[in-house]
Amino acid sequence: MPAVSHKHFIDELKFTLSDSDLIKAKALLQYFKDVDPKIQDQALCELSKADEEIAFHLLGYLAGKRIKEKQVKDKLYLLLLDKSFGRSDRIMEWLGSENYLDKTVFIKIAGDLQLEEAVPRLLEMISQSDDKEVLLAIINALGVIGSVAAVPPLADFLYTDDPELTPAAVSALSKTGGSTAVKRLSEALGRDGEIDIIILDALAAIQDQLALRKINEMLMSHFARIRNRAKDHLSKIGTKTVPILVENLKERDPDLLIHSLNILGLIGDESAAPAVRKMLNDDHPDSNVRFAAYEALGLIPSSRSAIRLANGLNDPEEQVRLAAARAIDRNLSDVLLSGIKNLLTNGDYGAQNLVVTLLNAEADNIFNKLIDWELFQGQVVDYLPKKAHPQIRDHFLAILKKRKKDSLAQLIAGGKDRGREKGLMIYAVDDSRMMLNIYMKKLSQLDYESATFQFPDRALKAVKEKKPDLVITDLNMPEINGLQLTEQIRQWYDSSKLPIIMITTQNDLQDMETAHKVGVDVILKKPFEDKELAETIRTLTGT
Repeated sequence: MPAVSHKHFIDELKFTLSDSDLIKAKALLQYFKDVDPKIQDQALCELSKADEEIAFHLLGYLAGKRIKEKQVKDKLYLLLLDKSFGRSDRIMEWLGSENYLDKTVFIKIAGDLQLEEAVPRLLEMISQSDDKEVLLAIINALGVIGSVAAVPPLADFLYTDDPELTPAAVSALSKTGGSTAVKRLSEALGRDGEIDIIILDALAAIQDQLALRKINEMLMSHFARIRNRAKDHLSKIGTKTVPILVENLKERDPDLLIHSLNILGLIGDESAAPAVRKMLNDDHPDSNVRFAAYEALGLIPSSRSAIRLANGLNDPEEQVRLAAARAIDRNLSDVLLSGIKNLLTNGDYGAQNLVVTLLNAEADNIFNKLIDWELFQGQVVDYLPKKAHPQIRDHFLAILKKRKKDSLAQLIAGGKDRGREKGLMIYAVDDSRMMLNIYMKKLSQLDYESATFQFPDRALKAVKEKKPDLVITDLNMPEINGLQLTEQIRQWYDSSKLPIIMITTQNDLQDMETAHKVGVDVILKKPFEDKELAETIRTLTGT
C-alpha cells in the first residue's frame, strides 16, 4: 500500500473506528488485500470490537472484495455471520448489489440463516455464473435452505463430470428431501459408480419410503459394490426397511431373495420371521436361498421357528444343514433338545451325520447340553480326533478344558498329529461363518492346509504378510467385496503366482465378466461339488 506501513495501517484503522468515521474507514480498507495476512487478521480483530453497526457495515464491505487468503476469508465470514442475525434485509441487499466482486460470503450466510427470500436471487446467480467457488457456495446454500424450487437446477449438476459440483448437488438434494428430490437422485443412478455410492448415501440420509424403495432396488444392481452399499444401508436403517424386504421374499429371483434374507437376519426383527418360515415351508428349490433363510432365522428371535429349524437338519445340502444347526443352537429350547436326542438315539448313519453337522456348525450350546450323555460322547470321540478339521477339534477341546473334562479332552487330543505332510496353503474369505467351516472341512479332506477370514481386510493383511498357494473368495461381502479383494491382490501377485477362485450365489453375468477382468481365474457357483473344487484347485496350482 502506498506510503503507509503495516503498523500505520492498524493505527489508522483504530483511530477511524474510535471516531466512528465510516468514510475514512472504507477508504483505508481499500488497501486491506495489499497488507500481510497477519495484519489482515489483526484488522479483523479491531473491526470485531467496533460499534455493531459500523462493524457490520465494514465487514460486509470487506466480504465483497476478492480476498485470496482462505484463513482470513473464513474468519471474515464467521465474524459477519455472528453480526448478521436479524439483518437479512442487508444480506439480500448485498446479494443483489453490483458493487461487490465476490459474493460467496453473502451466499454462505444466506444459507446459514436459511433465507427463503434469497432463493430466487440464488437461482438467478447459479444460472449466470461459471465460477466454481460461487457455484459450490450457491449449491450448498440452497441445500441448507431446502427449498423445493431449487430441486430442478440442483439436479442439473448431477450430470456434470466435476468431482466437486456433483457431490455437492447430491448433498444439497439430500438435505432438501421430498419426493421430487428423491426422484431426481434416483434418476441419476447408474451413470458413475462413485457417484452412485454418494447418491445411495444421500437416499439413506433421507429415509422416507420412496428413498428406502430406491435403495432396495439397488439390491439388483449389476455392480457388487452398489449392492453391498445398499445392503449396508438397509441393515443399518433397520426396522423401517423390514416391510420392504419382506415384500422382496415374494419375488422369484434367488439373488434378491438371498440379499433380502441376509439383511433381515442382520436386522433381527421378529416381525420378519413368519415370511421367512413360509419360504422354508414352501421348500424353495435353490439351496442357497434355503441356506440364507436358515441363517436369517438363526438371527431372528422367534420361538415359533423351532420346528421349522429342526426340519433343516435333514436338508440334502450340507451348507443348509449347517445353517439350520447353527440356528437351532442360537434358539435352543427343551423341545428342540429333546428332538435332537430322539434323532441321535436311532444310532444309524443319519444320527452320525447329525453329530458331524452339529460339531462342524460349532453348535456350542447343544454340545454343552449333550456332552455328559454317553451316546453323544461316543460319537464326538469318534469324529473329533482324526476326522474333524483341526480348528473344529481345537474349538471343542477348549470348551472341554474350560469345563474341566480333562479325560475326555485327552481322548480327543489324541488325534492332534495326523501324521501326514502338509499340502498347499489356501486362504478362504467369506462373511458367512458357516461357509468358512465348510471350506475348512472340504480343504482338510483334500489334504490342504487352510486359513479362513470372515473379514476381507484381514485376509488382505495375511496375503501381504505371507503369500498362500491359492485364494478362495466370496463375491458379496460388506466393506470389501470379492472384486475389490481381487483387485488389491492383483497389485501384488498375478495369476501365475497366486490363483484366485470366486465362489458365489450371484447369477449376474455382469459380475462374472467383471470378476474375470479384475483377475479372478475361476468362478464356481454355490453349492459346489467336492470333485469340482478339487479339480479346479489342481488345475490352477498344477498339483
